[in-house]
Amino acid sequence: MSKEKKLLKHGFNLEIEVLQPTTIQGGGSGEVNGNSYSHSCKFRSSNILAYNDPQLGVIEKETIIEIRIVCANDEEVRAINEHIYQMRDLCQAIS
Repeated sequence: MSKEKKLLKHGFNLEIEVLQPTTIQGGGSGEVNGNSYSHSCKFRSSNILAYNDPQLGVIEKETIIEIRIVCANDEEVRAINEHIYQMRDLCQAIS
C-alpha cells in the first residue's frame, strides 16, 4: 500500500503573518515510541492581550501559535531554520 497523499478537497486557505517568531527548533526525521517524524522546522509566536477585569484588575491573555514546516531533508531544515532566525533578528532590530 502506497503512503502517497492526495488532496481530496481544498476547502480553505490560511495566511499567517508572523511578526516575532520565538522558540525556533529544527529537527531531523526519526522514530520515537513507534511514531515516525519527518524533517521539520517549527517555531512559536504569540499575541498578548491585556484587559481590565473589574474584580481582578489587569489580566493578560496570551494566544500561542506553533507552526511546523515539513522539510524534505536536513539541508532544507537548516535553510528554513536560518531564515527564521534572520527574520527574528530583523524584527528585533526594527522594534
